[in-house]
Amino acid sequence: MAREKIPLYDLDRSHGDVGDDRTKGIRIERDSLRISTELAVTCRPYTSKVFLRTRDGIMRNFSCNGSYIETSYEFKPGTILIVQIISYPPIPASIPNEKLPKFLCLAEVKWLRELPKQNERKYGIGLRYLDE
Repeated sequence: MAREKIPLYDLDRSHGDVGDDRTKGIRIERDSLRISTELAVTCRPYTSKVFLRTRDGIMRNFSCNGSYIETSYEFKPGTILIVQIISYPPIPASIPNEKLPKFLCLAEVKWLRELPKQNERKYGIGLRYLDE
């Protein structure tokens, strides 16, 4: 099933709400506005090991506190990741910086869920930015 293309700055209606994923028992409290997007990212664990492979993913939404990405790799909760946007679309000058996703950041994996089998990517990951 193909995903609908989402404009870079489509605002979610999840500001300050509480979300549930009853199938996985995940309860998510949001205190900041989520902005829907569809940006290609790379991520890899923040570690001193040299030979860790970078993984591709898609950022589906973001806020000033974190983001949600989908990837084929299972990053465990608590893992610290280096996340980088690899394709940034043209941005209108009128958009303030706090409405833009971070180009490069450190983030902690707060939760992980398996996506339905028909998805190209296997896991949805909730990230909290560490370098605010």
